[in-house]
Amino acid sequence: MKPDRALIAFFLCAQLMGCTMTVGDRASSGESVEIEFGVVKRQQAISSDRAGEADLAGGYIGMANGQITAAAGSDVARRLASGRAYMYTITRTSGETITFATEKQFIVKGDCVAIERGFTVNLRMVPDSMCEGKSTKGKAKQLARSLSFAAEQCQQAKRQLMLAQSEDQLAQSSSQVEEACQYRR
Repeated sequence: MKPDRALIAFFLCAQLMGCTMTVGDRASSGESVEIEFGVVKRQQAISSDRAGEADLAGGYIGMANGQITAAAGSDVARRLASGRAYMYTITRTSGETITFATEKQFIVKGDCVAIERGFTVNLRMVPDSMCEGKSTKGKAKQLARSLSFAAEQCQQAKRQLMLAQSEDQLAQSSSQVEEACQYRR
């Protein structure tokens, strides 16, 4: 099977049967990102201290539980100071249900999302066709490349934020996380 056809076949598998899609170049980044798709069935406002009840914790909440520098820790703590978080119940395309905690509030019931798992986890809105299995082969290939790139950029931005030492590094990496990890709708 040619590489392009293999990518398309695997992507369609992820759409239709709930497979995971592994993206990234392990040689260059040292890690890979798995992407799953699902539909949000429930959104619930919670206090950020309840995030540990979720199957996955993403966003700044997830980073707060990782190994981060003192400077990054204070930035993450500042962002979570409101204590507001959201718990999403998501039915994956495989039929399994998971819960995901994050401070992202713009995702609502019925949205199709990509669940990105790598060094950290991220929740990203994607076209409904990704959860319905209605993408054409050409569109599937284009979406796969776009999602792969976006997921890798998000992972790199979060890693840079977690390693930030100075205020300038924090500002730059925080901005990159906001953009790369879809904090703006």
